[in-house]
Amino acid sequence: MSGPTKTRREPWHAAKPDRLPRERRADAAMKILGERGQRSDVELVLDRMEKESEKRKNIRFLDSGRLKSFAKRYGAALDKVIALMEKAPAALRTPLGMGYIVPELGIGTGKPLVDKRGNLMLEGEVFPSMDELLEHLRVIRRHCRFYESSKLSQKKQKAAADDKRLAARGALVLCEKHGIRPTKTKNGRFCRLAAALYGTTSANFLPHCQWVLKEREASQKGADELRQASQKRLGK
Repeated sequence: MSGPTKTRREPWHAAKPDRLPRERRADAAMKILGERGQRSDVELVLDRMEKESEKRKNIRFLDSGRLKSFAKRYGAALDKVIALMEKAPAALRTPLGMGYIVPELGIGTGKPLVDKRGNLMLEGEVFPSMDELLEHLRVIRRHCRFYESSKLSQKKQKAAADDKRLAARGALVLCEKHGIRPTKTKNGRFCRLAAALYGTTSANFLPHCQWVLKEREASQKGADELRQASQKRLGK
């Protein structure tokens, strides 16, 4: 008497189903969003996903060792600058808004202000307020942390994960715009929407959606802490 029949498993290198073309991805996303969904919103998210994916692919062609090393040194320098700026006395925290005349840079002297490539610059591009400048430096610092901890050498595997997380971020944007609660369930609209944007509607996107939600929570926590510190500094 023969034993139970074992289910045959596909080899790890078996060909995976192709991703849906963009038009069908948009159709699948609209079906999940329902009648209140806007096609233009979906198309905008797909545009951003494609641009960000191309950007990340280009980054992977860089020398990962040199990039990570520079990001580490650059980030350490930014930490020192940010810490000093946060502790700067009031006399050195004067807002540097538009309208200030700085002869050394050609503003207010009749001379056009240009960047290194010769492109004309506006005063507002050069002189944000102190708080805006600090926030800009913090954004750059977060990018440095990303490159410090990234594994850019894992090109194929990591590139696929990047695209899936981009799809999950896009799905989160659409959920928030259309009043859909992003639940942490495999068959919830959030995860199904991420799979549709990526182009594999039957795939399990729960791990990627959970990662994006955790990223959003960490970002919101950081923003709240910065806001509280700013209010405390201003005595509010």
